Amino acid sequence: MEYLIKSRETHQHGFPLLAADLQTVRLLFNVIASLKHDIFANQDLIWHQLLCISMLLARNMPELQMDGPRSRDLQAMFCYIHKNIYTPNLLRSQVMAPHFNIAADYLGTYFKRHVGMTIRTYIHQYRNRLIRQRIAAGRMILKEIAEEFGLTDVSHLTKILGKEV
Repeated sequence: MEYLIKSRETHQHGFPLLAADLQTVRLLFNVIASLKHDIFANQDLIWHQLLCISMLLARNMPELQMDGPRSRDLQAMFCYIHKNIYTPNLLRSQVMAPHFNIAADYLGTYFKRHVGMTIRTYIHQYRNRLIRQRIAAGRMILKEIAEEFGLTDVSHLTKILGKEV
């Protein structure tokens, strides 16, 4: 739930829902709308509809679609990365590890074992995807994008993306 609320990406680009899930979300919103005439009397019912919607959203997000006992730890790592993607200093192993009660030297190994790629690769791919989306949207100049992601200048941004910019 925290990831759904705080994720800047979901606020900007929405959720790619399966057709059946999209229909269910629409129906749940209709139920909520039908209950708004007396919000105080129906607050528990409204809350449960919102929980259902959040579960549907979560199951359509690839980074949250993991099973097993370690999925909560990995979800917390994804949330941390997504929340701090704009602050590179917070994405270092030495800074991240204490948040998950794990040794800094083991963080990368743990992530790779459970996700299939290194944490650094995931961070780079995620950041690059966000940067490309900003460029494609055309609402920001390269300098603003570089500043948003904590990069020193536009040349650092173009170096990260290669010749695609």
